Amino acid sequence: MFNKERSHSSIFGMSWSPANATLAIMLTLLLLIFLFLFMTLTVLPAQGQTYQVIYAFQNTGDGSNPEAGLTMDSAGNLYGTTSQSVSQHGAGTVFELSPTNSGWGLTTLYSFQGDSDGLQPWARVVFGPDGGLYGTTLLGGGEGCDDQGCGTVFKLAANPQGGWTETVLYRFLGGRDGFYPDSELVFDGAGNLYGTTDDGCASNLKNNGTVFKLTPTDGGWNKTTLYHFGNSISCCSCPMSGLAFDSSGNLYGTAAGDDNDFTMNYGGVYQLVPAGPGWKANILHTFLRSGDAQYPVAGVIFDASGNLYGATLCSDNYDGNGRIYMLSPSNGGWIYTELYDLPNGGVCFGGPEENLVLDGAGNLYGAAHSGRGAMGELFELSRNGSTWVYTVLHDFGGSEGARPRSNLIFDRQGNLYGTASAGGDSQGCFSWGCGVVFEITP
Repeated sequence: MFNKERSHSSIFGMSWSPANATLAIMLTLLLLIFLFLFMTLTVLPAQGQTYQVIYAFQNTGDGSNPEAGLTMDSAGNLYGTTSQSVSQHGAGTVFELSPTNSGWGLTTLYSFQGDSDGLQPWARVVFGPDGGLYGTTLLGGGEGCDDQGCGTVFKLAANPQGGWTETVLYRFLGGRDGFYPDSELVFDGAGNLYGTTDDGCASNLKNNGTVFKLTPTDGGWNKTTLYHFGNSISCCSCPMSGLAFDSSGNLYGTAAGDDNDFTMNYGGVYQLVPAGPGWKANILHTFLRSGDAQYPVAGVIFDASGNLYGATLCSDNYDGNGRIYMLSPSNGGWIYTELYDLPNGGVCFGGPEENLVLDGAGNLYGAAHSGRGAMGELFELSRNGSTWVYTVLHDFGGSEGARPRSNLIFDRQGNLYGTASAGGDSQGCFSWGCGVVFEITP
């Protein structure tokens, strides 16, 4: 038989009785409050990312239409380019965004004049070993290439008295010398610069493209063409991405291919290996369109195991917004694996146009130019066993940005930063807006 007088409940070892009931209730309430706060704090990171515009371009001296991604210094300042501006010919700018007490403040470091100094930077700037900012302009530099110039490689150096000074390191001449550099640069350990020219992939001046090297000399830079894409690589032309080094000094990149059904050229991933006085090209994967994918405009990145990751603009036979893929070294060759077919927005050419980025856990992040809708989206691909899970971090709607073409970068706190080439709150760039810089916090 149940004896009510002998039953008790224990809270922290204390027996339940009329004498201590009030204290027990208070302790129970405190415990519940503690558990509630603990659970609240624990689930906050799982509630999703927060997207915010940290700068919206107005085209009133600050430039417009950032086509490329950002670079961050050790103090957390962001550096980038705009492809247009209100200066002569709308030639573009290089800017710095610095955190302030009330948000972010923009400083225009340089406004291109559209002549010999360069025109329309379509790639992000990178820091060199001397602390200068290095980049390319698609056009400018002199005459030729439809009288707009064939493009430049430039450096911005900070002045001790304030401000920045631009120096053109090289002006492309067109033809076999290469023209239209629209990708970011990369340094080797000796301070040499490497990049690509697409040689008119989107014009009537097609010349297949080049990979080049700039070597610092006394008072200048010496330019060498490492490789000229042509008939010797039937799968590839028009390299529009930057390059990546492996630990052995080999270079890796993508050639976007030719948007022309008659060429049967849908792009590929290549490797350049030093071979005597020159470089030897190896094709790691050729995209076939039918049953495969096409147009790898974005470059490739390495993980710690030596695997390569990249993206294409289109999926199978012009259907879909591109694919995320991996290339794994195996017995002297490379194994191609499709990781994810991006959501179909009903149009081709909607996939990522710049490199993906990896976090410490091996998750991939990128920006789809169109995505499922017309404005683009930011996404994460996370590994779940042998499969990959696609998560939309942000769907662009126009007022907060549109048409992202940039890569993404992380800061030390795990926040993501990038640009959208259009959208924002300004009507100074027709109805699309002038573009934005955004931040995604976990």
